[in-house]
Amino acid sequence: MRRSPADGYTLLFGTNAFVITPLLHDKPTYDPVKDFQPVSLTTVQSLGILVTPKLKLRTVQDLIAYARANPGKVNFASSGNGSAQHLAGEAFRTAARIEMVHVPYKGTGPAMTDLLAGRVDVMFSSLVGNMEHVNEGRLNLVATTGAKRNPATPNVPTVAESGLPGFEAGTWQAVLAPAGTPGPVVERLNAAIAKAAKSPRIVETLAAQGMEVRTSSPDALREMLKKDSSEYQALLKHTKTTLQ
Repeated sequence: MRRSPADGYTLLFGTNAFVITPLLHDKPTYDPVKDFQPVSLTTVQSLGILVTPKLKLRTVQDLIAYARANPGKVNFASSGNGSAQHLAGEAFRTAARIEMVHVPYKGTGPAMTDLLAGRVDVMFSSLVGNMEHVNEGRLNLVATTGAKRNPATPNVPTVAESGLPGFEAGTWQAVLAPAGTPGPVVERLNAAIAKAAKSPRIVETLAAQGMEVRTSSPDALREMLKKDSSEYQALLKHTKTTLQ
């Protein structure tokens, strides 16, 4: 995509993986900041900390206390090494100063299956498609990871509200174009996205899935990409993750 004509007709809908992927390789094939022209952020989404009911943990403090009382015995599943789920778990583990063992799976589906079966303890995951499990008692939702409460679960506290002030993790979606796309074209695309973001139908539909519509200027998105890249790199280095 980065080699596509910079004319505004070819766009990339990127997520956290867009920033994380180059950090997992010794010879990355692209630079998320230099090789692309940011257009606008579109949505942000917090994750839910889902816990198997067999542990009988209802709050973040319950989880932290249990992990400290059982060092190295608590594990958390993810959709794979280097995924946003994985790095959210590592960020939580670091902030809470607890030991948790990461169990990577080949996708969210297998990880969720084992969480529901009680074969793993915790998972940091999107709430889309999982609230039925929570409502029916198959999983405990102890907190969400955003800066503010998830619109789909307004009665569930954030991690920051639960004793780890300043904690924030989640996923985002954004639109980017090839580097060199003319400024006026980027401005038109940005304006179109901002207009669509004001649609009540779009806002309500995404809110029901736990997603918050949030747009940005191209420059603000570029700064976010730089910040995320730096933070993810530090997390990967801290956890000594070796991925290819």
